Amino acid sequence: TAQRDDQLKSSLLESGNIAVKQSPRDASMNSITITDRGNAQLRTLSSRLKPLIAAALKSREGSLVVTKRYVRLLMRIVQASRG
Repeated sequence: TAQRDDQLKSSLLESGNIAVKQSPRDASMNSITITDRGNAQLRTLSSRLKPLIAAALKSREGSLVVTKRYVRLLMRIVQASRG
């Protein structure tokens, strides 16, 4: 919901994980960027999650390969959106 979106945005902003400013392209929109602190948090979470996911999928190596492809695709999308 929009309310939950605002709560998440506020929480991430207060914790210093994102920065919000008016979009240079559209004054009625905000531009949200991940801060250095946010990137560090993402790296930390990723390093903690990888072994957990690998253990959960241990007998499903094929699923892990597919999951890895999707994660790489998502990361490419995130990187492309940063410009």
